[in-house]
Amino acid sequence: MQLQKLYLQHFRRFDDQIFELDPAMTIFLAANGFGKTTVLEAAYLLSSGKSFRAEKTMETITFNQEMARVYGLLDDQTKLGVTLTTGLVNGRKAPSKLFTVSEAKKRQSDFIGHLLAVCFRPEDLRLIEGSPARRREYLDQPLILVSDVYRQALKSYQATLIRRNKLLTAIRDGEASSDSLPYWDQNLLTLGTLIHQHRQAYLDFVNAEVPFWLAFHLVYDHSTVTEERLAKYRNAEIACGHTLIGPHKDDFDITFDFNTGEQKSLFTYGSRGQHRMAVLWLKLAELQFLQTKTQQKPILLLDDILSELDEKGQKMVVDLATAQQTIVTTTDENMLDLFAQKKVIKF
Repeated sequence: MQLQKLYLQHFRRFDDQIFELDPAMTIFLAANGFGKTTVLEAAYLLSSGKSFRAEKTMETITFNQEMARVYGLLDDQTKLGVTLTTGLVNGRKAPSKLFTVSEAKKRQSDFIGHLLAVCFRPEDLRLIEGSPARRREYLDQPLILVSDVYRQALKSYQATLIRRNKLLTAIRDGEASSDSLPYWDQNLLTLGTLIHQHRQAYLDFVNAEVPFWLAFHLVYDHSTVTEERLAKYRNAEIACGHTLIGPHKDDFDITFDFNTGEQKSLFTYGSRGQHRMAVLWLKLAELQFLQTKTQQKPILLLDDILSELDEKGQKMVVDLATAQQTIVTTTDENMLDLFAQKKVIKF
């Protein structure tokens, strides 16, 4: 699936803009602050239904406007649309997001997956040494795009977590009985087990199906939910008013043989260059997983990433970029020479 056109209306700095994209590669060349990343953000929004950099919907809407629109035309003439609002349009309450597929209204869960996209940003280079939340997000992104079961389980789990934490706090403060806790425990157990199974399957796929010139290996550090562990942590959870085990505590490590004959943690022993190679491997894995599960090639979104890599890393990304439709942003005109066939849009 390819993205032919991208239309932005009152989306950040773009009041009314149409971009025609090349089926192979489109490069957006401009100085910082001119909206290059906004183009990728819009494409990612059409894929996942969310922004990769805005915490609140209204942050994406042009100042003094009540709504923004992003439309994308696919190569099969499917038209994807996302309307974003401040919550108030013409004096009336409005949902923050509305989704359409060829003008038909859709729930977000039914909208996601029509367009597949993988985004690679400079922030991703901190994936290895960053917080566990960043690595959990990495696990969730491809699974959400290909599995409605996972998407719904994750949404329900997050809702369960909020309700259970409120109950734990109320029990601690003497405002509620622990009698209703087993109901939420069972939800946590059922949903947590399902999430763990999907995440483990993804890691197994990466380890088995994504070869790389450095023999990295993913190790799942999952916070298992069992009846025994729930009973073990109950008093501590009530004392702090917070759920202490479950997928929201998951993490993973990357190991590598540093010529010692045994696998050691890349986070602990790896160089900065090895960290970056590992992130490239993880992005390659994301692309291969989506293509394998859907039989469609995802769009690759490269946000000014080439300037962050050494010559070898740049060559790997360039080779990767030629395998599917790719949208690239850069501030450096010299980077254009790295790509043989491309359409260049300058701001």
